[in-house]
Amino acid sequence: MPWSRSPEDMFVGSVRLRRMRPRIAVLTERFGGLGGGERFSHEVTRRLAASGRYEMHVFCWRRGAETHADCTSVTFHHVPRLKFPRFMRPLLFNWVAQRRMRRGRFDLIHSHQPTWRADVFSTHSAPHVHWMERILQRRPQPIDRVMMRIDQRMIAGGTDSIFMPVSSFLHDRYRERFSPLLGEWRVVPPGVDCAHFAHDPSARAQLRAQLSIPVNACALLFVGMNFKTKGLRLLIDALALAPKHDGCERMRLIVVGRGDAAPFRAQAQQLGIGDCVHFVGAVPDTAPWYSAADAFALLSDFETFGMVVAEAMAAGLPVLVTDQMGARDLVAGSGVGAVMASPTAASVAHQLALLADPATRASMGAAARARAESLTWERTTAAIAQAYDEVLARR
Repeated sequence: MPWSRSPEDMFVGSVRLRRMRPRIAVLTERFGGLGGGERFSHEVTRRLAASGRYEMHVFCWRRGAETHADCTSVTFHHVPRLKFPRFMRPLLFNWVAQRRMRRGRFDLIHSHQPTWRADVFSTHSAPHVHWMERILQRRPQPIDRVMMRIDQRMIAGGTDSIFMPVSSFLHDRYRERFSPLLGEWRVVPPGVDCAHFAHDPSARAQLRAQLSIPVNACALLFVGMNFKTKGLRLLIDALALAPKHDGCERMRLIVVGRGDAAPFRAQAQQLGIGDCVHFVGAVPDTAPWYSAADAFALLSDFETFGMVVAEAMAAGLPVLVTDQMGARDLVAGSGVGAVMASPTAASVAHQLALLADPATRASMGAAARARAESLTWERTTAAIAQAYDEVLARR
């Protein structure tokens, strides 16, 4: 793809005249879409571009459909990706992107993924060695060796970089693997659009009628793209135990997201609660489904943050999470729900029994909404802009 030059570029002979606005290169494989990191990069980049302070350029392999409408002031550069062999994809993508960014003479590089050189890193993923050993629990494969090597180069070359993990939980994982950490580290969590996720009574009535959920039933919501690692099996087991507690007889579970639903449907049927678990599938906008629910649960084995937790809180829902999630920072000690360590079906069922009480849900839900209102994208964007300005001032 030919290099995309800003109309503000001016050349006199072979000398380029520098503009007043700093040129920022943003590196991410996917820009926009359903993933948390993709949505994060989209939200902050479009806001920084709209501010007029920076000239924003995005280097990516794929961009979401929504970015075409609201990122008109962003210049996009396509970076190709190998289809085969799979283990070489991240290496080639980073090599090509780094080469093209060097040609562009950018004032600053902001990466949303592991790469060997950037001035600012928004860190969304765990060290790959942690993911491989603790979550995948497998011996290193070729793709693992490539990813671990990129992580090592990123940390070793980050002496003068600013790293911004999305949670203290993620920061701790890097400390465990690469202590002492080079560069400067500061936690910058994602924001949430509270207006978009505000409770909508009309959506609640429509969606509950669509699923035949009684008005007085307590509906629990799960939103996730990987059912296995996000604790759906445990949640269904707990729902089967919940009727043993007072007030839980009519509790329902709504499952939103893309995944293989067949084994989980079979599980619910075997436990005798097949008619209490509703699989919706992937939806273009999850906001109405938060309104349809009374509480939210995500019991992930590992989650660097969990933006859906913040969205549920913005909708005024009490939340259940594990202590292996970055979003625990939002929940612990704030009266908005519970953080569970090593949850079992019995302990989760006990928490569901607490949520069966309408007064408890109302109190926690109000606290959740108030907590979410402090998590603005404007605050996140301001923290990133401050990092940009600090790096630029040093030059």
